[in-house]
Formats: sequence, structure tokens, C-alpha cells
Amino acid sequence: MPVAGADRSVRGGRKVPRVAVTRRPPLRTSARALDTTTRYDAQLEQILSIGAEVFSEKGYHDASIRAIAERAQMSLAGLYYYFRSKEELLFLIQDHAFGSILANLAESLRGVTDPQEKLRRIVVNHFRYFIHHMAYQKVCAFEQEILQGEYYTRVEKKRRQYFELVRETLREVSGRKDFPIKLGAIALFLFGAMSWIHMWYNPKKDGKPEDMAHTLTDLFLRGFLQLGADEKAEGKGEE
Repeated sequence: MPVAGADRSVRGGRKVPRVAVTRRPPLRTSARALDTTTRYDAQLEQILSIGAEVFSEKGYHDASIRAIAERAQMSLAGLYYYFRSKEELLFLIQDHAFGSILANLAESLRGVTDPQEKLRRIVVNHFRYFIHHMAYQKVCAFEQEILQGEYYTRVEKKRRQYFELVRETLREVSGRKDFPIKLGAIALFLFGAMSWIHMWYNPKKDGKPEDMAHTLTDLFLRGFLQLGADEKAEGKGEE
């Protein structure tokens, strides 16, 4: 799942002009989604889960609100009480996913001071959430660039917050102010390892999410710290 703000002006090898936020109409949200930082009620939670399932199965462009309504056993009018458009539903799904991850992580990291334990809890939290919400994982990974304007900005803010938290934790783990390798790139490597679990994870063969998370953390920590030691010995510095 891309986490940092990549250049969205290049797609498929060609440049595409990016629409400025100021040219789009003001963001309008539905009655129940006026502020996505508020608590989601049970009905909206179910709608988001079903919407994520349909988007992950069919892809955003081929999915229809009617298909979501049928699976949710609701009328179209009932669905549109919670969101005004398919794009807003996609926004709510991604915003809810990153909001939930950050909220769970804040609770998990409360009072934790050891950097390696912080990193371990970050990985466990990521695995635990997305293994239980595979459809959210796929939507966040493959439908990121559909969002435009303020929808994109609001999700990107949470995505960036998540990325910076991981990068700063890596800096703490290294114990050095200037790590010899770009920590942003290393953070992206870690996200790459964490975010493709939907492609291979099988609970019958691979065990509990927590076990897989601990294995990945151990592998990553050993390689990360050894890499830093090797680069330091060669006299290289972070650019």
C-alpha cells in the first residue's frame, strides 16, 4: 500500500495534469458522514465493509452502488443516506481504514518507550487489522489514486501521519541522528512487506497474525541494524 505522497501526475508512463483542489466544488458529505473523525455507527460500519468487499472483487470502476445495496439488503435511498456518491464511499472506506489503524496504534504504543518494541507493535497492529479486513487492504492498495481533491487530501494526511510515525520509529531504533541509509526508503520497504499480506496469507498454513508479525519484525530488525552497521563502517551517510 503506498503510504507516502507519491507524484500522482505520472500514470502509465505519461503525465496527467493534476486537478487543483480549488477548482472542485466544496466537499459535501452525507448526513451520517459530516465528520469522519466521529464514531461510526454499526450500520455505517457494515456498509463500509460491504462496499470494500465489492470494490475489492470488481474494482472501483466496475463496481456499482446497486450491487452494494443488494449485498447490504438495503434500498439505494437507504445507502445514499450515508454517502452521496461512489467516490465518497471510497473516501469513507480509506479514511476509516487509516483512522482505525492510527487509533489502534496510539492505544498500543501508549507508555511504550523501547524503540524496537514500538516497531514490533506497529507491525503487529498493521497485520492484525488488515488480516481481519482484507477487503480494506485491497481497496487501500489498488484504489488510492481514484480519490481527488479534498477526498484525497484528507486520506493522504492520515497516510502521511502513519508513514512519518514509522520513519521516526526507525530512527529511534537505529539510535543515530543521521542514519547512513535514507530512512524514508527503508520505511517504504517495510510497508511493502506488510501490505501484500492479502496476496499470500492463509490462516490455516501461516498461523496467527501476531506470529507472522513477530517473524517479519525479527527479520527486518536484524537486516536493518546490520545494514546500518555495514554502511557506517564504509563511511557512508544519509542523503
